[in-house]
Amino acid sequence: MEHQIRILRICLPRMLLMLQHEYQIILKIQATLFCLAQMLLDFLVKVEKEPANKMTAESIAMVMAPNLFLVSSGSRNRPQAMDREMKLAMATSKITLLLIDNRSSLWTVNKPHAASSYLTVNLQWRVQ
Repeated sequence: MEHQIRILRICLPRMLLMLQHEYQIILKIQATLFCLAQMLLDFLVKVEKEPANKMTAESIAMVMAPNLFLVSSGSRNRPQAMDREMKLAMATSKITLLLIDNRSSLWTVNKPHAASSYLTVNLQWRVQ
């Protein structure tokens, strides 16, 4: 039993450091995806408002949705699969339109790293 406790005392701080490092990597990826989504939606709004553009926000959403959401029902030979795929395409198009129309209010929420500060501080405290 004492041997196991000794091993835990040695390994636990190292494991916590590894977890903290991996968690920080995940946060960086989330922040990057957050920024990319924001830039893309800002760009799509600019395209919509461009005087030379003839596309509405609905048209832009319909064109962009398949690129933002990976949706496939599998086999396209069956009528049920085609019907399901059409419904999914319409749903993703509506979601994309909502993102475009509400893009300015989407970014009022705290950034992803703000929620992680408590965990980071606690992990550092326990490792030391």
